[in-house]
Amino acid sequence: MDMALINSFYSSRDEGLKGENDWKPQAYEAAKEHINTTLKLNLTKENVRNRYKTMKKHYGYVNEIQTVESGLLWDNEKKMVLVTSDTLHIWENYLKVQPLAGPYKNKMIEFWDDIVVLCASEKATGQHAESFEDGIDSMAAEAEDEMNSPPTQIPAQQDSTEGSCQKKKRKKDPLIEIVGEMATSLKEYVEMKKNQERPKPTGEEIYGVFPRL
Repeated sequence: MDMALINSFYSSRDEGLKGENDWKPQAYEAAKEHINTTLKLNLTKENVRNRYKTMKKHYGYVNEIQTVESGLLWDNEKKMVLVTSDTLHIWENYLKVQPLAGPYKNKMIEFWDDIVVLCASEKATGQHAESFEDGIDSMAAEAEDEMNSPPTQIPAQQDSTEGSCQKKKRKKDPLIEIVGEMATSLKEYVEMKKNQERPKPTGEEIYGVFPRL
């Protein structure tokens, strides 16, 4: 799916459909039609928009790590933030500031070079443009879109003995799965904290606070 989306956006960029901070509606419509036609899916423009938002988040976090976080390494060959035993303490300190960046530890980002080309001119999103809770909700929605989109069915070579036709499911993005699980856990934790109310003190507890007159 990502490769089809990227190819469509390259065509839209050549047609002048890239705005300052986002793609024009025609670009999302063209991407939706291209993906659905090419991969035999039934995505909506919102599905496409959410997937692009995920790419922008990848760019925002990794670009910050590359340019701001001195001591953290970027492996340009493997396209991942490389965290070793020597840099683990730096990574752990970084997560205290950017807790939603956890899934990027030693995880390859597919199509990274294309993401840079398509997103570098935009303002980074993610923690830099959303509140903590908004970021969790957004991550969960994007992961759900990705996980629930129909599988790509690719006809395989016909079996000469059985005359059957095999089908192959679309490969899932492991980073999306991790982000989705992490977002769900964080969302449940935030809701739990919201619902926790301090119990009202009893009369005996109040009386015990004050000395007898």
